[in-house]
Amino acid sequence: MSKDSFVYCWTDRRHNKLYVGVHKGTLFDGYVCSSKKMLEEYHNRPNDFSRQIIAEGNYEDMISLETAILRSINAKLNEDFYNGHNGDGKFYNKGHTEETKKKLSGRKHSDKTKEKLRQIRLAQPDPRLGKKHSPETIEKMRQSKMGNNAGAGNKGKKRSDESKQKTRETMLIRWAENRENWMNNPKMGRPKNVQ
Repeated sequence: MSKDSFVYCWTDRRHNKLYVGVHKGTLFDGYVCSSKKMLEEYHNRPNDFSRQIIAEGNYEDMISLETAILRSINAKLNEDFYNGHNGDGKFYNKGHTEETKKKLSGRKHSDKTKEKLRQIRLAQPDPRLGKKHSPETIEKMRQSKMGNNAGAGNKGKKRSDESKQKTRETMLIRWAENRENWMNNPKMGRPKNVQ
């Protein structure tokens, strides 16, 4: 069995929110997630995020696992999650015909195109390069790291880190306890006879 995919969980420590997703690729290929909302937050403040790998395996199993996790916590309606869906299957390859999927699979950039893309990335400096935070912003960042009652960084905080960690642990325990049931459940999109 090949391990070409993985299920991951991003934690936004500032807003105490999670994002659970699946990715077909390697752990360190630079992929973040598919949520536009979470990506925007991540690009604005990457140091507030950390990623945990939940499981590795083949793509079909990982999609089933992601779906099982998202449905078990109803992430679509849970304000503690960035996920806008419960892995209902409509999210993946939306609108592509089988013919289009076939054309897209296995497609790779030529060496010439890779070099052009690399040059474009090198020509675009980091948008924060040469810029400094204002003293007010520095003070806000300092205050937000001092504790639960200090500064504007904790304004609107709904759950403690302990509560968030307990949710994460419960999710992982549910997965460990119910893995076989979820993986063999036809409602999760996987037939019972598949190993």
